[in-house]
Amino acid sequence: MSVSPIAVTSQMESYLNESGSITVLKNLITELCIEKPEKPLPFMIEFLNRLLAAERKAKADAKAQEEDDAVFTIMEDDAPRVPCHRERRGAVSAEPLTEVVLPAARTIKNDEQQARLENALASCLLFQHLEPSERKEITRFMVPQTFKEGAVIIAQGDEEGENFYVVDEGVCDVYVAKDGVQNHVQRVEKGGTFGELALIYNTPRAATVKASTDVQVLVIGRSLYRRVLMSSTMRKREMYESFLDKVPILDTLQRYEKLTIADSLEPARFKDGEVIVRQGDLGDVFYIILEGGARVLQRNEDGEDTEVGRLKPSEYFGEIALLTNRPRAATVVAVGDIECVKLDRDRFIRVLGPCEEILRRNMEAYNRYIVNRI
Repeated sequence: MSVSPIAVTSQMESYLNESGSITVLKNLITELCIEKPEKPLPFMIEFLNRLLAAERKAKADAKAQEEDDAVFTIMEDDAPRVPCHRERRGAVSAEPLTEVVLPAARTIKNDEQQARLENALASCLLFQHLEPSERKEITRFMVPQTFKEGAVIIAQGDEEGENFYVVDEGVCDVYVAKDGVQNHVQRVEKGGTFGELALIYNTPRAATVKASTDVQVLVIGRSLYRRVLMSSTMRKREMYESFLDKVPILDTLQRYEKLTIADSLEPARFKDGEVIVRQGDLGDVFYIILEGGARVLQRNEDGEDTEVGRLKPSEYFGEIALLTNRPRAATVVAVGDIECVKLDRDRFIRVLGPCEEILRRNMEAYNRYIVNRI
């Protein structure tokens, strides 16, 4: 019995839709129309390989997440648990964050004390990945403690230690016991720090610290430290999400996907007059302005740059760079020192994977949108 051409066509269409092939083909055609490569075949192969790699990574991440969920349990007291010593993957989490309640800031510090605290945290390896605003927030919750000369502040082997200390006045000495002998290994003076590992690890103290003079230290504990950072993370995440809601090409993303992008944004700072993006350059970075402003310039046929607009806090530019290496349509120059957050195309693809293709599904609207974007 022969099969009618209509039935064959129907079967083909059904297969293309059910397998997702039709979406891939539409995305590929959209990419070709946007980029217009001189050699389409290598371009198409590279596109499909990139899509395949993203799909494989998404599956691997999902499998690793299932393993993590089976092994790691988050305790209410935030005490670290390390039941498995394999290296955690570098995936970005977009899980919902619950409200964090912080106590009132404990102490009011004078300008000199505040500057000393912030410098101490900035020089401590544990805090160097934090933004200055986050370090300043931590200092607000550090409380003073005093110790008389000769007092033991922390003792080697103590399993209850959870505090981090900054020396505000006086001198401390650090000793490590070996073969029953107390060996002097370090002196900590005004502005120095000790005990930082207690903020991340619930392990016995590795050394003894004694007050060599009357000492005042400023202290924060592990639980409060984590609550402060969590609160800061929540505020930033909500602010970034509100900014991303204004970006039209991200409209098709779900909230959890936008939160994933928000968690992936990196800080970027520029000095007055610094060129952030230049017209004609290939771009791969998207920016949101947090503080400060920028001028938008376009070069006319005579080669002269004309200001066509100004950007202010919460405004963005370069979003088309997340999807294509189309040359920049304008130059953006910092006006005063400005603070931004940024996301490059590689990270965007890595954290969202195939979702990159979702943004292309309305080809007409997409092409209409990108005509005059930076």
